[in-house]
Amino acid sequence: MNQLTYTMRSGLGAGAILALIACGSVPSGSTERETPTTISEFDLPVASSFPVSIVTGPDGNLWVTEDIAGKIARVTPQGAVTEFTVPTPSSNPWNITVGPDRNLWFTESGANKVAKLTTSGKFTEYTVPTANSKPMYIVAGRDGNLWFSEEFRSKIGMVTVSGDFTEYEPPTPNSVPEELAVGQDGKLWFSELGGHQLASLTTSGVFSEYPLPNRAADALGLALGPDGNIWFGQEAPSEIGKVTPSGVITQYPTPTIDGRPLYVVAGPDHRMWFTEQSAGMIGAVTMAGAITEYAIPTPDSNPLGIAMGPDHAIWFVEDNANKIGRLVPGSKPL
Repeated sequence: MNQLTYTMRSGLGAGAILALIACGSVPSGSTERETPTTISEFDLPVASSFPVSIVTGPDGNLWVTEDIAGKIARVTPQGAVTEFTVPTPSSNPWNITVGPDRNLWFTESGANKVAKLTTSGKFTEYTVPTANSKPMYIVAGRDGNLWFSEEFRSKIGMVTVSGDFTEYEPPTPNSVPEELAVGQDGKLWFSELGGHQLASLTTSGVFSEYPLPNRAADALGLALGPDGNIWFGQEAPSEIGKVTPSGVITQYPTPTIDGRPLYVVAGPDHRMWFTEQSAGMIGAVTMAGAITEYAIPTPDSNPLGIAMGPDHAIWFVEDNANKIGRLVPGSKPL
């Protein structure tokens, strides 16, 4: 297992620091706001496996989908990798979560299936009722079921832990639902790329939709924050936003223009952490909207999924670099 470790004082290159100064996130003249931040990177065994999503499993390891390799990888906090091959060829496993049954549940975007995997490596696959639905993102609801988006058929699907399905259609035609998160109110929140809006769905099937302020923008990764709001990324323009349970949206521009924040997770430090796909950075935002960016050591890494690990570090996947990254945030101001 090859490992690269990179330590930085502010977590920022000179260009990123200047960008923060320009937008007012860092006072002029200040370049060091935290103790050193460390990023470690671990290679995946299969070349060009294209990791997409990562989650902390019930066994204290990280679990990763490998889209092109058709595998699910288990990664220990020390970086040791074990891979499990999905039974269906060309399954393209995309998004992964932990189910209420303590199994790993994931979508097979290329096989029109939702599957579960035990921590010992046993697969069970379930075919989505609607053909060619392209299941993409999946979360565990508070009702004890799994909920997922169907990109090609513009539906939200629900599957029980025993494999029974129910599907719901949002009010907006061709809504193209994508990322999902469970709100503090128990509703399923998701993005609608076709409608350029956010939406919520009760577990009884009632939808509400909230247009983005910029009607040409797209909301990306969603995650529940410690403030009770749903936080999300946005491209065109590149922003981090939050939506209250009642649908009020607030947005904050990222210091790096066109950074494309893609996936979001709540961190251990009362900040939301996110990947910036185009910029090759990891970002963090306070509840008040102050953003800090950290450059990933490997160029053109294309970071996608992000998770808080069992070690309270920030873990992420590097799609182009075929690596798993681990970021330990600085602890206090200098």
